[in-house]
Amino acid sequence: MTGTKANPPPALGQQLAAALKAGHLDQADQLLAAAGDSLPESVLDLVVELHFRRRRWREAAELLRQLVARGPAYEFRRRLAANLACMREVRPGVYDVLMNAREGGAYQVAATAEGWPTIARGGDGKGEGGASAAHGRRLLSLSADPRATAAAIVKKFQQQEPSGPPLGLCGMGDGYLLGALAVSALKLLMDQEQLVFLMEPDAQLVLTAMMIHDYAQPGGPIRALRFRWLVGEDWAGELERELRADPYLMAPAAFYTQEGAEEALADQVAAVVARIGEDSAALRQRIKDHDQQRGREELQALLGPQPPRRPRVLLITSRFTTVLQYATREAAGTFAELGWQTRVVIEQHAWQRTTIYALLRELDEYKPDLVFTIDHLRQEAGVYPPNLPFVCWIQDLMPELMTTKAGGALGRRDFVLTFLGPLFTGDFAYPRRQVIDVPMMFAAPGQCPQAWAQDGADLVYVSNVSRPAEELTKEILELSAPGLRPLMEAACGWIQGVYQAGGALRTVPELRQGLQRLIKERRWVVESGLVEGVANYLWTALNIALYRQQGLGWVKQAAEEMGLTLALYGRGWESHPRFGPHAQGPVTPGQDLRELTRRSRINLCLEPYTCYAHQRMLDGLMAGGFFLVRDHPSHGLLPKLSNFLDQHVPAVAQTAEEALAAVDPRRRETLRQMIAEASILTFDASMDPVRQVRCWERAGVLVPGGDPLPHLAEVSFGDPASLRERIKRVWSDRAERDRIRTAQRAGVAERLTYPAGFKRILARIRELIATEEENHLNSTAGEHQGLPGETEPAPHFHAALTPGSTPGSPPAPGSASAPGSASAPGSASAPASGQEVAAKISGPAAGHRAAERKGVVK
Repeated sequence: MTGTKANPPPALGQQLAAALKAGHLDQADQLLAAAGDSLPESVLDLVVELHFRRRRWREAAELLRQLVARGPAYEFRRRLAANLACMREVRPGVYDVLMNAREGGAYQVAATAEGWPTIARGGDGKGEGGASAAHGRRLLSLSADPRATAAAIVKKFQQQEPSGPPLGLCGMGDGYLLGALAVSALKLLMDQEQLVFLMEPDAQLVLTAMMIHDYAQPGGPIRALRFRWLVGEDWAGELERELRADPYLMAPAAFYTQEGAEEALADQVAAVVARIGEDSAALRQRIKDHDQQRGREELQALLGPQPPRRPRVLLITSRFTTVLQYATREAAGTFAELGWQTRVVIEQHAWQRTTIYALLRELDEYKPDLVFTIDHLRQEAGVYPPNLPFVCWIQDLMPELMTTKAGGALGRRDFVLTFLGPLFTGDFAYPRRQVIDVPMMFAAPGQCPQAWAQDGADLVYVSNVSRPAEELTKEILELSAPGLRPLMEAACGWIQGVYQAGGALRTVPELRQGLQRLIKERRWVVESGLVEGVANYLWTALNIALYRQQGLGWVKQAAEEMGLTLALYGRGWESHPRFGPHAQGPVTPGQDLRELTRRSRINLCLEPYTCYAHQRMLDGLMAGGFFLVRDHPSHGLLPKLSNFLDQHVPAVAQTAEEALAAVDPRRRETLRQMIAEASILTFDASMDPVRQVRCWERAGVLVPGGDPLPHLAEVSFGDPASLRERIKRVWSDRAERDRIRTAQRAGVAERLTYPAGFKRILARIRELIATEEENHLNSTAGEHQGLPGETEPAPHFHAALTPGSTPGSPPAPGSASAPGSASAPGSASAPASGQEVAAKISGPAAGHRAAERKGVVK
């Protein structure tokens, strides 16, 4: 038998190349599997090609990572593979669009004059390293250094739009700006994130940009869901589908058009928004029709002890709050305990917002029998129909609540819960009928365990008021209307001087009186009502922080002297030059905060408020915590006045005038002195201390003839020495701490819990609905017929500050009170040209609005 020598099998590389050329991908995979892990360098390019054809992007990216030293083309392909792997995982819909894109050679990687990779449109041929020479083609680059230019564009945009409106990025360009928006994320209030819509009809351009940029990193525009990828010919349809699927997405409100993008992209967005606006109009009509069918008898029955069905409550809150979202959830739990169906409206992600469209959808779908909010009135949103009962629980003195316009807009089905009823009915025209006196209610005592370890820090303070005085003052002056800056600068200096000298401003009237003295000393003329606006603004913007941090300084000193640990929880403490070493980061209100409060040996209440009306402290008592409290005039003056009224004045006397008329003449002077003393505690000069005390008695904050908080004097301190004495007495004596906190907790539990309060509130609302006049049922108060995103035009108010005159004198020549006259020569205090200074309402934070309306800030 004659043998023949068999031909050797072709090399692996030849076999792979032949299989790929013939399109036999299964055969190529079999060859690869048979070869095992030890592959010769010569076949790696073929393996990469096989992974690409099989769309095994992660494997391709990993292999290309080993080959990037061979040249830029390998790095470009690696980035593309890594981006596509991430896109398939995170955004499968966008991935499908990219994979189905029509192939074409319209785009190529090119280089700028400074060598940065960019994209060229049109032409053919390639330059060295896989980059196109770009001759005769259009570069989509921002500049010769596109990365620096993109960063500059983002910075400029952030300066022009500090509130971070949703951005429509019209076109991919060469991709640098998209990456810069991820790297230089705008820092917004309360951890909000800016929404960015990439709108690019040409999927091939997106694929080319993915060769240049690594978008798959953590926080990059593929993984970060605040970036919305609208890619392909149907990008506008996808935008509309996204906005309808998630009504908490805000449509783009600001636009940037990239090089090579169509100018009409923003117009197409407007068309989408208009179509959703048509839906909003239809929703409003359905809501209105349902509202008109809502009978008073039906509501009375639903609010009664045996409702015909489970009543439905819609609770509105926001994730961009520190405490209120948790108070809303406590309220929702209480409603559920009382037999109600509950739905809480809140953003689920940091890039969402509760839009008008979202509220309309919730109202139409859920059909609530009552709406519950904290610190927001019906008319602010303009979507709630007039017959739907609307409850606003006022927990904070928000500027938008403290106006006569707000009070005058209340309808018969608007119910305001507050323990400061006299302030709102007296100063801001809130109808007395619509105001229900309530305390600051707290979680039920059942949430406190029987026993726990106190193994936390020795001294603990929880607050987000962490910014130093210098930073706050700088911001105040930057926001101040130009004509008011001299006054604001002088006022800030005076306030800081009070604290530097060891004093404190404990109440708004004290600050207001000091401000009036300052104005008189400088011989300034200030418009009527402006002093009150400035005082209220500086109280919130500066004084509250100085007051708390003064007390915290005492605590820090005591901790150092006594060898105790101090822990500060909340945002921003790590950046404070004095208190940074004690920062522990934020703590989540709710269960986490309750647990922290229990485990801390001594908690601190340092606020310039009445501690037995301060929610954080009373929540802490309900959780089982022990507190030391900075003393405040209200702690003694208000119970003293309440007890005197209880003993010597009939309950029918509700005002100072009525009380003075009804009291025994022999005690009249004593009462007059007590009223004068308590007047420093009112929020406004026109408030009546007796009316305020009566309100707090009805709300359960004060106990006529009793003690609003047991053992308060034993845990109060007013200076560093008394603080050290209190710490020394209780720090090592848990039994003493338990005795005091148990008595204090019991003192508030029986009258200030959510269930007890909500039963009274719902009964009162039912009573008010039963007695309302028929002709008020169809009031249009709070209705608004606009489309999503509409707001009323912001009015302009004027702030005048001029030197040379005393309050009450006629306008001086050149003063802002005499429009058109010349300013005083060389005067830095007079507004330019002597004209009134208009302060446009455009600030990013709601807390500035009242000050803006009075021209305090711009």
